[in-house]
Amino acid sequence: MQNGGGRSKAAGGAAATPPGRLLRSRGACRACGCSVRMESQYLKSCLGDCLKKGLAEVVERQPADPIQYLANWIYNYKRTLDEEKKRTLERIELEKEQQAALEELETLRKMKEEELMIQQRFEEQRQEQEREKLKLQNEEEKMQLQQQDPEV
Repeated sequence: MQNGGGRSKAAGGAAATPPGRLLRSRGACRACGCSVRMESQYLKSCLGDCLKKGLAEVVERQPADPIQYLANWIYNYKRTLDEEKKRTLERIELEKEQQAALEELETLRKMKEEELMIQQRFEEQRQEQEREKLKLQNEEEKMQLQQQDPEV
């Protein structure tokens, strides 16, 4: 008995192939209408660079077990990509923290500047009050002197 065009186990073949899967290899899927071209685009975009580099490495090294070598190479390639991604994310996080620290330093600088301005104003006011106080004391002394000695 056949299942969607695939061989059955009774006929001496492999397990039955789902109908959509068999048709995909011929060019189009009945279930979703996708084409082999779409699948090759997917493979190129997701695996193209990795497989190209890995297969070039297999050709260059010509290991005794090229499948195992390629599998290990792909695993290491993926691990390297993951590590690079992690380092990139860490670098981005570090840059954000540095930016936040710079902003905090700028805020502290502005606050210190404002504090100095307030202290300066306070000192100016204190000096002005001191001058006024001295002026009043001088006037009082003059008045006292005039009261004691009306000729002055």
